[in-house]
Amino acid sequence: MPILLKNKKNSTKFQILVEIASNQPNIKQKDISKKLEITPQAVSEYIREMVDEGFVYSPSKGKYNITKEGTDYIISSLNDLKSYTKEILDNVVRSIDVSAAIASHDMNKGDEVGLYLKDGILYAGTNVEDGATGVTVCDALKGEDVGISEIKGIIRMDIKEITILLVPSVKNGGSRMVDYKKLKNFVKGKDFISAYDLESYASLKKINVNVNSFFGSVASVCDAAEHGLESLFICTNDNIINIINELNRKNLKYKVESVIDEGEDF
Repeated sequence: MPILLKNKKNSTKFQILVEIASNQPNIKQKDISKKLEITPQAVSEYIREMVDEGFVYSPSKGKYNITKEGTDYIISSLNDLKSYTKEILDNVVRSIDVSAAIASHDMNKGDEVGLYLKDGILYAGTNVEDGATGVTVCDALKGEDVGISEIKGIIRMDIKEITILLVPSVKNGGSRMVDYKKLKNFVKGKDFISAYDLESYASLKKINVNVNSFFGSVASVCDAAEHGLESLFICTNDNIINIINELNRKNLKYKVESVIDEGEDF
């Protein structure tokens, strides 16, 4: 859960910071008090605390500015909130919607079913005691797509950590400078494998590994991890910063490993 929603103090602090950022430096405590419907004394205490934390500074009496640290706090809090909102929108399905699922057995229109994820795919099954439930809108045979309405509850999703694997760029030897013993070990047991660049693609093909995504590899590996798949993302060390920035933006966990052969110079 985002820090803003954990207690009233955090959310109030965030709102005061936003007000200061929007109206600095000529923002009066009484105006903040009126807008947020809290006492002027409370506003004063919050601002004093945020000055101590380095989020706000006062260049002169009655004037307040937000610092870089304060701006970073706002951005970080908004990213957390955005991620939490996405999780709710993705997982808590509205009862007025009709969504598709794969039938785990033969079904008739009007059956109550349980919804669950398996290998990243949404299934409709017989268990209606745990997690999300819904009602079928049509007949369906086992393995067919079936429409589900009146969906209630939360579809359980176990978001996985992504393993980022570094290979050398072509200027540093490319696929010729990969430790393939290590690569085979990292590939083992992974549900979803993405290659970001041609060096990564060539390295995987050398050990006859199926590449699940190449075009749109960043978005697809994020989606796979969010749907509970053990995911491996391979890229050159030249591109690692771009990838990490994107995963941080989505608040996804990751670890970075390397299969670059350091045994000899290229």
